[in-house]
Amino acid sequence: KKPVDETRYLTFLDNYVSNYKPLEKKDILLNDNFGVNHSLVINLSDVHLDKKTVDDEQIQDRIPAILDTLDKVLFTAYRNAKLQEIVLVAGSDFFNSDNFQGTTTNGTPQDNLLTFEKSFEIGFEFYETLINKLKQFCNRLKIIYIPGNHDTCKSFYLVYGLSKYYHTEENIEFDMGHSSRKISIFGETFMGF
Repeated sequence: KKPVDETRYLTFLDNYVSNYKPLEKKDILLNDNFGVNHSLVINLSDVHLDKKTVDDEQIQDRIPAILDTLDKVLFTAYRNAKLQEIVLVAGSDFFNSDNFQGTTTNGTPQDNLLTFEKSFEIGFEFYETLINKLKQFCNRLKIIYIPGNHDTCKSFYLVYGLSKYYHTEENIEFDMGHSSRKISIFGETFMGF
């Protein structure tokens, strides 16, 4: 095989334009009808966003369905609890492949709908949309990277890029350590991922 120019995804990051604006504290929507603080966990494991399926489902069809489901979860939680924090688990096979050759981290060939850079771009925009929504409903948004067996590096690049993108947001935390086991503690509750 010919060598692949692995800097192509940098073109996306260099040219990325967004309508992102940092959220001010006054804009956070907490349901103060409840005195007890709660944590909402959203775990997007095994999405395999760019995976080719037998029914030829396209990414453009998957993303609205995923966001619609997440909206239902978020608004149900908001109506029923005071969300002190939201924990968003990222990575964990969000993408179907890890490299420009279209294979998993360990080199297993995959059938993908899109190129590395196009799926990365769509994934970045998906998380930007999701984070901008979630951060409006909690005092702290924790984003925890969990490596997957399909997309260890690609999801790390995604979460790392998001951490730089949101570096001015004081209420957004990123846990980007490489460990496949992570914890989050809320009050007296231990959550293991």
